[in-house]
Amino acid sequence: MARIAGLLHFAKYGKESLAHKVDVNVISASCVFGVFFMEHAAAIFGAAGEDKRVKVAKQILDSITRNKMREFTGRDVLRTTNIPSMEEALPGLKILSERGFIRELTRVAGHSQGYEVNPKINF
Repeated sequence: MARIAGLLHFAKYGKESLAHKVDVNVISASCVFGVFFMEHAAAIFGAAGEDKRVKVAKQILDSITRNKMREFTGRDVLRTTNIPSMEEALPGLKILSERGFIRELTRVAGHSQGYEVNPKINF
């Protein structure tokens, strides 16, 4: 809001701005603009929402910590979250893997994909 006040002050006085004090009306006007822009930003960020993949990753991580899992399978993810399918869970698992929260274990034929939780994660 201080930046807005400065811009309004310079718009009002131009080259003579440094010779004048910023008056209370300019401060009040900048506060009105600031509140408007804060509400606008909050509405935009709320409308944009959270990336679905990140939301799924948070659900999986919450399940891991809540259930204190050191290892788990894809089936465990479906059982302990409200994620309906592995197709929807895989992007979240990929994010967790890329960020070092989990890593894939060697897959055994005929079994669900296994994952190991980073030992640095404290429960």
